Amino acid sequence: MFNKTKIIFIYALFVSILLGQDVKELDLKLTYKSLPFGLTSFKSEYDPHVSLALSGGGARGISQLGVLKALNEYDIEVDEIVGTSMGSIIGGLFSAGYSLGALDSLIVHAPWEDFFSIGETSRRELFLEQKITSDKAILALRLDGFEPVIPTAINTGQRVSNFLNLLSLNAPLNTIQNFSELLVSFKAVSTNLVTGEPYILDEGSLGIAMRASSSVSLVLEPVKFDSVILVDGGLVANVPVKIANELGADFIIAVDATSPLRTEEELKYPWEVADQLVSIPMRMINEEHLRKADIILYPAIKQHKNNDFTNLIPLLDYGYQSTIESIDKIKKGLKELWLNRINRNDIVYKNILIKCEDTDFIEYIEEQLNKIDEVTEGELIYLITQYPNLDDYKDLSVNVQIDSLSTEVTISMQNNPVIENIIIKGANLIDTDSIVTRSIPLRNHSFNAKKVLDVFLNILREYRKQGYSLVGISNYVFENGTLEIFIDEQTIDEINVLGNEKTVEEIIIRELPFKIGSIFKSEEIEEGLSNLRSTNLFERVEFKLEKVNGKNLLNIEVIEKPSLMLRFGLRIDNEYFSQISFDLRDENLMGIGTEVGLIFSGGIRNQALAIEHRANRVFKTYLTYRIKGFYENRDINTFQDDSTGSDRRFKRSKLGEYSQSHFGGSIGVGAQLEKLGNLIFEGKYQRDRIISKEEFPSHDTYSVNITAVKILLSIDTRDKYPFPNSGIMFNGFYETAQSAFGGDIG
Repeated sequence: MFNKTKIIFIYALFVSILLGQDVKELDLKLTYKSLPFGLTSFKSEYDPHVSLALSGGGARGISQLGVLKALNEYDIEVDEIVGTSMGSIIGGLFSAGYSLGALDSLIVHAPWEDFFSIGETSRRELFLEQKITSDKAILALRLDGFEPVIPTAINTGQRVSNFLNLLSLNAPLNTIQNFSELLVSFKAVSTNLVTGEPYILDEGSLGIAMRASSSVSLVLEPVKFDSVILVDGGLVANVPVKIANELGADFIIAVDATSPLRTEEELKYPWEVADQLVSIPMRMINEEHLRKADIILYPAIKQHKNNDFTNLIPLLDYGYQSTIESIDKIKKGLKELWLNRINRNDIVYKNILIKCEDTDFIEYIEEQLNKIDEVTEGELIYLITQYPNLDDYKDLSVNVQIDSLSTEVTISMQNNPVIENIIIKGANLIDTDSIVTRSIPLRNHSFNAKKVLDVFLNILREYRKQGYSLVGISNYVFENGTLEIFIDEQTIDEINVLGNEKTVEEIIIRELPFKIGSIFKSEEIEEGLSNLRSTNLFERVEFKLEKVNGKNLLNIEVIEKPSLMLRFGLRIDNEYFSQISFDLRDENLMGIGTEVGLIFSGGIRNQALAIEHRANRVFKTYLTYRIKGFYENRDINTFQDDSTGSDRRFKRSKLGEYSQSHFGGSIGVGAQLEKLGNLIFEGKYQRDRIISKEEFPSHDTYSVNITAVKILLSIDTRDKYPFPNSGIMFNGFYETAQSAFGGDIG
């Protein structure tokens, strides 16, 4: 009887325990996030959309590189970057796949001061005749018909545009036109100059987007984009938090690297007061934007000026430290928002036991639950979905079984296959071993989309490091444990010139150091941009890569300048006193890149008039020619030495004066020695005439015909004129006049 009762009791207890257990599958709301190269990554629908708002601030804005470094170190993923001015440059290049190490080097060592200085080209980028024409002018005015084109800034911005264009073309992700498909979704904030409203650039040319966002008023000219004129985004959103909010951000990390207002001691000069008048309303706008930020980072930049591009490395440390100090606050804020979104904090689990085949996953959960006796259902789902190696799995489910004593959490997963072998196909331009080395971290591990993406980017970074801008990863195949990576070492299939209304297409194409069928290399891109900029024919030049029907198209988009130039010069000396000069020149005659100019110079005692036609290049060669007709007249004093009674002093008095004039023409042909100088063979005819004006001890009139040939070698590598810091100047020639050529003497 006793045994029977005992059995019934045990049975009843067992049934009660079973009935008391509650088994529940947690809804993780896992979905997929698209990555470059067609990869996908797990994410939870509960994950907030995190936006990073990067401010302007000129040189101070470079501190935001340190912010990105800190966020990356602490695995805080950003879904979108909204950048203004310098923030757009840093955010855009990071989103395009540059590593933080590469960005540090590029941004810190870029010649920023040259970009914002007066003048759009370096003197060393010009042909010799261009240097001479430019050197003579103290003021140059471009004419559109008879209407002068007044510059809207001290710099056209071509050099910084070319720099940003080059960086965007050399980025790992250089063919993506929709900025939402970059490594991190990216938006550049600019200002519509006509309406005064913010203008968001989220597609097209990354270089143009960064340039438009950083078009500092009066320093760089506005950017024409479609039918809109764009200037610096800092005028309306220097810390673009409100823009990020309107774009749908759930959590905004804002970085304010903008300059503080000037102190009383810094308001001595009119331009300082003018700057303060602009800065005050911008500061008020900044404060309005910052109210919508969840986290605000203020790099401790102190008194570093926004236009001081020296000693930049400490700025990165300031940005890094300001972020490290706020890391816990950022993580806490993100977690609280996540838990509020899931709203499952009323269910509490105690005494949790984890069952899982993946020991790393168990260790991760147990580490997060260390010294915690209970956890809400929302917190448990949060911990599971934030597991760093979630992409190791193809499928994941979580069951919770509760009894009166404990909570058993069973995590079931289907692992992605292990990558046992990696095959690189199509790599010929660089050492295959360097590519294989970058893929080693994937071997003998489950296929993980994020880790595969890192390897793909590192492969492309190695190609970019060696100058190959058009190389891409066309595809990958993962079957039976073998990952095949297909490298596409592409060539240029087609070159299109867009926007040239006057300039003949061949004149633009000849400046490119590459052609159809060439491998696209970064140094050749830089040379091509420099060549086109130095022609002085274009307001803007942009190279764009596009893939259409499997073909690689290089589109060269240009905006032409009016080709008519009027240059003014002034010379003062004690012999001829004040002398002015005018040089009216069409620098793109009939769109073929040749020049025709009318030049007058002189004063009361000397006058010169010339008309010339010249070509810096003939067709695709570096041959050059110039044809010139000239007239010159000058009054020349003659002097005699007077006695002073001392061999340590001298004195001269005017003896007489005569007038010398000559007119004629010359034809010269030769070759450019790149941009260093030229070698010219010239034939010249001129008629010289001398007329006595005041006690000139010679004939009253003297006239002679001269026919001469001349060989001239000129080298000029000076960095600037007239007071160079470096370079050489050399002029050597041999000239002979012969009666056999038809002259009177020789």
